Amino acid sequence: MTKPLILPRSQRRANSRQPLHRASARRLIAELNALQEIGRAISREWHLSDVLEKIYEQTSRLMDTRDFYIALYDYEKNKIEFPLALAGGERVKWPPRRWDSGLTEWLLHHRRPLRLNADTFNESLAPIVYGAAPMSFLGVPIVLGEHALGALSVQSMEQYEAYSARDQHILTMIADQAAVAIANAQRYEAVDQQLQQRVGQLEALEATARDLNATLNPDTILDRLLARVCSTVGANAGMVCLLSADRAALLVKAMMGYPEEIAYYQKNGWSIQRGLAGLVARTGEADWTPDVRLSLHYSASRSSTLSQMTVPISHNGDVLGVLVLESDQLGAFSKDLTGFVSQIADHAALSIQNAHIYQEVVSQRALLAQRSQQLSEVLRISQALSANLNLDVLLPEIVQSIRASLGFNIALLSLIDSADPTMMRRRAAVGVPEEQWSVLKQQLVPIEWFKSVMRDEFQISRSYYIAHTHADHSVIWSNTQADTYRPDLGERNVDEWHSEDALFVPLYDSDGQLISILSVDDPSDRRIPSLDSVQVLEIFATQAAIAIENANLYTTTRELAITDGLTGLFNQSHFMGLLEREVLMALRYAYPLSFLALDLDLFKSYNDTYGHLAGNVLLREFAQILRKGVREVDLVARSGGEEFAVILPKTDASGALQLAERLRVATETFPFPHRRVTVSIGVASLRSLMNATTLHDKADQALYEAKRHGRNTVIVAPTGIESL
Repeated sequence: MTKPLILPRSQRRANSRQPLHRASARRLIAELNALQEIGRAISREWHLSDVLEKIYEQTSRLMDTRDFYIALYDYEKNKIEFPLALAGGERVKWPPRRWDSGLTEWLLHHRRPLRLNADTFNESLAPIVYGAAPMSFLGVPIVLGEHALGALSVQSMEQYEAYSARDQHILTMIADQAAVAIANAQRYEAVDQQLQQRVGQLEALEATARDLNATLNPDTILDRLLARVCSTVGANAGMVCLLSADRAALLVKAMMGYPEEIAYYQKNGWSIQRGLAGLVARTGEADWTPDVRLSLHYSASRSSTLSQMTVPISHNGDVLGVLVLESDQLGAFSKDLTGFVSQIADHAALSIQNAHIYQEVVSQRALLAQRSQQLSEVLRISQALSANLNLDVLLPEIVQSIRASLGFNIALLSLIDSADPTMMRRRAAVGVPEEQWSVLKQQLVPIEWFKSVMRDEFQISRSYYIAHTHADHSVIWSNTQADTYRPDLGERNVDEWHSEDALFVPLYDSDGQLISILSVDDPSDRRIPSLDSVQVLEIFATQAAIAIENANLYTTTRELAITDGLTGLFNQSHFMGLLEREVLMALRYAYPLSFLALDLDLFKSYNDTYGHLAGNVLLREFAQILRKGVREVDLVARSGGEEFAVILPKTDASGALQLAERLRVATETFPFPHRRVTVSIGVASLRSLMNATTLHDKADQALYEAKRHGRNTVIVAPTGIESL
């Protein structure tokens, strides 16, 4: 009659802790999945407001955000803005403020997280609070490289010590991912604003050209010119004046926005020695005066005018007249705006060459459209990259995408070498001959080489272009097959790409640490890089860096989810899945499989006598004994407390018994601190009617017998008890 199975106390204790371990693992996996989703979500957004909403949305998945804010810092204005804030679960609008002494300023200044309770607030950490002070405060800075972009905070108005170190760690990880997305969104909006402004200017220029080319009447041309320009720049008044035949006076040919009495007087003209208009007519240089009250040349024509722009109307260097624009606001006209108006004025003067100017407009629009298409393609590709977390697949996708969308026929991606962090290893390439690539991927490049050429003289934006004329610096790799020049293309221009030129972009993670180098070569247009082309490449590189960091983070977090934090061995939950898989494989392919259940003898006594730290050291050293004592194909786990388990594929009972005995002797003879340590081991081998659970139970029963027979013993189950 089979005796009832009575589990040892340690086993029962371990079993009682298993739900806690599983709950902890599930929570960790849920948090990691949420953080991964946060990275994907915010990397898909380009507009700052959408990015901030995603940050709030995803943060709410992990913690209570009823009292929450995101602060952004404007370095130029030394101002802190609160674009997104909640109080008591309701959206609130907090006004921006100049740098003060609040918690947000503390986070930005110290660039480290801050976790406080109501009783720890003091004058040096006094929060600027709109309403009641919180009971608990958790804030982290949003930092990218050397720049503090802002801060992220959650507060509890009701609970004291509401936030743990784990909450601080999670919020910091969110802020790290948010930093790159916020910086990209700010950069994207700045570029988008410039593009929109330029497109608006080009559209206005095109419309003006159309208006001017629609008539041959000079008066109509000037009336249309003035109406169009005043409307475009928002001027309150304006006039077009042409020089008299003797070039001594300016005659008003078109005007709008002036009082009638002034209009009558000015229509009679005035000397070119008078006013800002006369100055520009004499010098041929455009002028913009932010405050006419401070100008020595301004001659009042309207009592409400505060700023004025005056541009010459010239043809082949010969001044024909001036265009005057006045505003009732200070600083209404800028250098860039003046340049734009000068273009319109030149177009008016060169109306006979309208066709040429129109072609320039078409060309500019095509360039902007190409840039917009490239940015859209980069966005599409970056979204695709963010969905792939396997580096071996991701890295080739990155270089293939560069060739497909950015016009570089050769791309090379190098990552920090895992074995030697001082070196870069080439991990992916496109456009490199296979024979050459097989050599290149085995070579290591010192990181110091790249750093040695990261100098101002080679820098374009955040990239580095080293021309072939710097022969001592330019060779990243031998590229004799990448020269696009052919005699039939004509003489090589000075601005064309050379086969020994080098262009690379450093890729940084969210902590500002260098993680990769992206090198490109052989541009399809044969041109050396411009600021525009480099900036598009950099936007793509930033997205690639996010994808690489996410893949690395996924690999790390996946390992954390399946391993025991103390010993680095598989944890119980993952190990049971491995056991089920191995049992199914052994039964399917009819090969032997054995299982060891191990328990350190008198571990509780050791732990109580020498302390938990000594106990942890013992567990780690025993884990090393197991690692060194088994084969590479064997699977080792810490199943709980001082209990361990080993799966032995393709090993019968005899082989398992021999291995178990070697492990027992190795443990008994190992020089542990404090005192001699022994282990009891139960051995079970798979039979045809068994499954993973019964195999595990048989080994546990054998382990129990080993303990009952005096410990430091190996017992084999289930056909009998064999003791060594």
